[in-house]
Amino acid sequence: MAHAKRPNRTFEGRKPQALGRAGQGMNLSGPKIRQARLDRDPQWSQEELSQAVAERFGLELSATTISKIERAERSMYDFELRALCAVLGLDANAVLDLPHPVSEPAGER
Repeated sequence: MAHAKRPNRTFEGRKPQALGRAGQGMNLSGPKIRQARLDRDPQWSQEELSQAVAERFGLELSATTISKIERAERSMYDFELRALCAVLGLDANAVLDLPHPVSEPAGER
């Protein structure tokens, strides 16, 4: 029995395009992470933020990676977002522009 030929899944030298509108980047949270880092007193460099995340969470995010995240050139995993928000004292829901969860009255689930 002959096997069906699998489709070629290469990008033929093209980079995958980010989801969302043109010019929107790979994530919507990066610029907010950058602003929180710059608003901090004393202000942190990307290297200092990288060290703080590593010390608190054991998560290796290089200064270069943080730079790419802040410029929305790299997407973030949920655990990276959580770590960055925790270190910077941010509410992840606010960074993601999500409404705060509303508690439901008992029995209405």
